[in-house]
Amino acid sequence: MMKRSDNVWEEGGGRKDETGFSLLELLVVLGVMAVLAATAVPLLTDNIPRFQLKSAARVLLADFQRAKVEAVKRNCNVEIRFSPGVYNPAGEVGSYQIVEMCNNTTLLSRNMPRWVSLYQTNFTSNTTGYQPDGLPIRTGSVWLRNNKSVYYQLALSVAGNVSLSMGELP
Repeated sequence: MMKRSDNVWEEGGGRKDETGFSLLELLVVLGVMAVLAATAVPLLTDNIPRFQLKSAARVLLADFQRAKVEAVKRNCNVEIRFSPGVYNPAGEVGSYQIVEMCNNTTLLSRNMPRWVSLYQTNFTSNTTGYQPDGLPIRTGSVWLRNNKSVYYQLALSVAGNVSLSMGELP
């Protein structure tokens, strides 16, 4: 015996050809999504300072290369002037400028982003750069650090090449 005449109900009282999700199924899916979100958010927020540091180090590496190209192109010394600061876990410490020396023109000025500190150089007077032949004015290194005790060192060699290395503070 059928309970309704439009074939929605089967004989025996059960529904037939029903589509959609039950409330219980939706709650289970939402619960699984909440657990995944609760584990993923801390992982992402812990890695943001590491990503910011890596990005800042690569930008500085590109800016070293830019200074070298500008020195050769302009046939003039181009300096990179660093302004290191005292390390701060929040970052935004330190900056640098790229300056063409023939006309004393600032080509670029850049501040460190959040969670990144430019806290140390061993260049004399915190200045280096390139001569018109592409060789460095001074060799040395600059260090960038984040709030997770990770640092990047950019070292300028006698040949004018810049190497990038990462490390962790003890």
